[in-house]
Amino acid sequence: MGTFATGVTVITTEIDGDIHGMTANAFMSVSLHPKLVLISIGEKAKMRERIKKSKTYAVSFLAEEQKEISMLFAGQLKEKREAEFDRLNGMPVIKGAIASLTCN
Repeated sequence: MGTFATGVTVITTEIDGDIHGMTANAFMSVSLHPKLVLISIGEKAKMRERIKKSKTYAVSFLAEEQKEISMLFAGQLKEKREAEFDRLNGMPVIKGAIASLTCN
């Protein structure tokens, strides 16, 4: 994480088998020891309440060619499209992301 300068991330969480996500570029590594990260979510965003309820979330660092995935989770695509997920520590992460991490 010490080499992550900036980029686009997708934040995901899961509640009762339903996966929720949002695009976020407000992500930063706060500390490597202990490992701490910070994400910024708007006070009125639905994702804020979902993370509070699940008490866990994952961060997927998108590759340059995943712009469409970024747009999907930002609500910028008009056509219906489903994202593909892998699992990391039981959490949904974006398939093909350059890196992922889970938080609780």
